[in-house]
Amino acid sequence: MDLIKQLLALKVPDQLSLSPNGQQVTYTAKTKHDHKPKDTHHNRSIWLADTRSEKSSRRLTNGDFNDRDPQWAPDGQTIAFLSDRGIRGKSCAIYLVRAFNGGGGGDDEGKEEQRPKAITPGDSEQDISKYRFSPDGKHIFFIARPAKTAAAQAREEAGDDAQVWGEEEEREQRRFAHLYRVDVETGAVEAVWDSKVEVVNFALGDDGTEVAVVTEKSAHIESEFLHGCDITTFRLGGAKGLKLERGGRRRGERSVHLPRKLYDPIWCGQTLYFLAYNVPEASSTGLAVYAVDLSPEGQTEEGDKLKYRKVAYGEENCAQPGLRKAGGQVLVYVHHGMADQVRLLDGTILFSQEKSIFSYDAVAIPSNGSGNNNNNNEEERKEILMVVATGDINNPTEVFTVMNPKITTPSLTQLSDHGASFTTRTLAQDATFITCPTLDGKETVSALFLTPANTATATATTTNNTPPNGQAPFPTYVSIHGGPYYRITNTADSHDPVTFYAPFLLSAGIAVLIPDYRGSSGRGQRYASYAAAGPGAYYGTTDEPDIAALTQHAITLGLADPDRLAVGGWSQGGYLSYLSAVRGGGVYHGLGWRWRCAVPGAGVSEWDSMVLTSDIGYTQAEPAGCLWRLDRADVRTRQGSALWAFKEAVENNNIPPVLMVHGEQDPRVPVTQAWGFRRAMEEAGLAFRFVTYPREGHFIQETKHLEDLIQRVVGFVKEHLL
Repeated sequence: MDLIKQLLALKVPDQLSLSPNGQQVTYTAKTKHDHKPKDTHHNRSIWLADTRSEKSSRRLTNGDFNDRDPQWAPDGQTIAFLSDRGIRGKSCAIYLVRAFNGGGGGDDEGKEEQRPKAITPGDSEQDISKYRFSPDGKHIFFIARPAKTAAAQAREEAGDDAQVWGEEEEREQRRFAHLYRVDVETGAVEAVWDSKVEVVNFALGDDGTEVAVVTEKSAHIESEFLHGCDITTFRLGGAKGLKLERGGRRRGERSVHLPRKLYDPIWCGQTLYFLAYNVPEASSTGLAVYAVDLSPEGQTEEGDKLKYRKVAYGEENCAQPGLRKAGGQVLVYVHHGMADQVRLLDGTILFSQEKSIFSYDAVAIPSNGSGNNNNNNEEERKEILMVVATGDINNPTEVFTVMNPKITTPSLTQLSDHGASFTTRTLAQDATFITCPTLDGKETVSALFLTPANTATATATTTNNTPPNGQAPFPTYVSIHGGPYYRITNTADSHDPVTFYAPFLLSAGIAVLIPDYRGSSGRGQRYASYAAAGPGAYYGTTDEPDIAALTQHAITLGLADPDRLAVGGWSQGGYLSYLSAVRGGGVYHGLGWRWRCAVPGAGVSEWDSMVLTSDIGYTQAEPAGCLWRLDRADVRTRQGSALWAFKEAVENNNIPPVLMVHGEQDPRVPVTQAWGFRRAMEEAGLAFRFVTYPREGHFIQETKHLEDLIQRVVGFVKEHLL
């Protein structure tokens, strides 16, 4: 099996969930890039492992369906998960299955006692986006968008389906998602919140008698930017159950409004925690932890109004989606520079490494490690047991138990072995983090430099530079991540498609440099907020120069060959690849070197049209600016647009050969962005290749398309660097 097929066949563990006693962990296994063959459905499976037993993972479901998001019932005997078992690729229901200790391979699923049971209608085409057990295990709360009504389907079939802005929900062309709960024993479903607003998230109180619901005005993707969101807390218990009180209010209802969206609400004690932007009304300022005091002391003078405040992170590092509760403590997933960490709210570091944490979970167990939480000694001190899914460029992502968190170097016990077939191959000889000043001297920026283990091809060309190890500098592909509020550390898997290419470039003897430019995560509000500077002040002003600075630093260190440099990226990285191409490379900044080729993927070539056509145009306008807010003579939005710099670049002979790749159905960065640059290249008579992928959106998900993409990109880079 060649390397492409071998890597695309790997299963990646995700959505980790620990049993209440910490003795077992369940998780989802999926394909590496969530890909699948054309005209097929996603096949994911649920796995189970013993947290104290090395390589003990075994399949709980057979992998013939889209089984995902497993969660433990409070009794520790049953696991819930979502699946499309009723109607493949269409339905979504909550299923329950008994956890088992023996067997493997999902073979026991055929037995009656192991056969998953649907507790919501198995053939329902509703979309369930989140669910949680009540603390007593008697109910499961879930957010679902109802399936289309017969009347709406009839109008659609008759062609009477005009889309009227602001009236989609009323005409049932876009349905509100509501909060429901289902009785685990009887399967009876009742609405908890079914008002005419979109439920996007929720959190349950510690005893299950209260709930916090997060709502937005509309189901439209830009509603959070236009209208923000509301948090409403209310009580569930009492004789009235879920019924509304007089005036349409719920029992004990209190609320607070945020100007943008929030992430990961979690209720702990008398406090509701969540993630929101450092500047709540500016989405390009990074994330921090906020809290709402739900105690009587936290009430405002209005009584039914709540207040929120920032309580942790966001100054020198960045909180990331992944809040967890272990006992009475809240855990936070943190990007700290190039390290991934799990911390407590007070800053205590539980786990830290300069490798990615793909998923994690934690529970509090007695300090004797027994996992028996039924101890009568309520004063017994608890400790945190943690599991993580992690890997690096040479080691596929696996599930590990973190033993003795809080110590400098905790021991890890590997529980899964999905990458067993890959462990004999080494792609990178070294993974080195490099740091240098920005060209304007205002910041320090970092990057990850991956040195290929296969250097036979890489050292064939001599240069004037001599690196410390005596080898010639490497041909280098500068791989720019998307976002911009994101960053990539040493990883086998990430949510950014730039990781598609790294293994294959390294195997060809080409080094990979992954810059962490300004606007990225990991360094707090100031660093992230460069992306909020407004039109003309970020795009093309600080981001692309940071790419050049880090590339120059790799050259200075003797790592990168200045005569063999390529640049590429996806989404935001695709935009920076277009801009880097027209600027030519270091020559634009007086550094001398040039790009030999560029590979923009799903990138932006002109920001004014991007703001007008993207599905999240308001969000794109925050750093880019937008036409309707500017005076006619104001041309600042052109600063970061590759097409506005194209004519001058042609005159200066700056533009290298370009390979453009894009999904034809991309709503985020419409394919017209690539069309425009292709037209410019063709008219100018410059060397280019242009590839679009039918049916694909912002990310490529069909297996054959992925294989083609990897082969084309790696072949193109090899053609120009080797």
